[in-house]
Amino acid sequence: MIEDIDQIVDFTINDECIFIWSKKQVRYFKLSCHFELDHAHIIDLKIDKEDNSIQIKEVRSGSDPNQLIIIVNQSLDKLVLFRWDIKYNKELDYHLIDHDYRIIWDKKGNPYCLMSDRMIIFE
Repeated sequence: MIEDIDQIVDFTINDECIFIWSKKQVRYFKLSCHFELDHAHIIDLKIDKEDNSIQIKEVRSGSDPNQLIIIVNQSLDKLVLFRWDIKYNKELDYHLIDHDYRIIWDKKGNPYCLMSDRMIIFE
């Protein structure tokens, strides 16, 4: 059940799921199933609930329904970008990124992270 529904920060959606997140957790609902708040799937990304300096900043989804980008604010100077496998609910990889970034997706559903001095390509 979604116990902290009033703590929801934002949502994103792709062809198969709607993702909602709070500062500490990402949940999703499959669009092909009957929608009930207490039937959310939880992303297994572990964030310390006691440490208020570590929070989910943003969640992005693209046309590949099995990939999700989760941006976590972990320090004053850097963010952590996690690429997540939805099907197996596991981290694919992570990167430290600058606060000034852009996430774009290609037509195959592969994400790219653009920063002022570099680009991260996921394939």
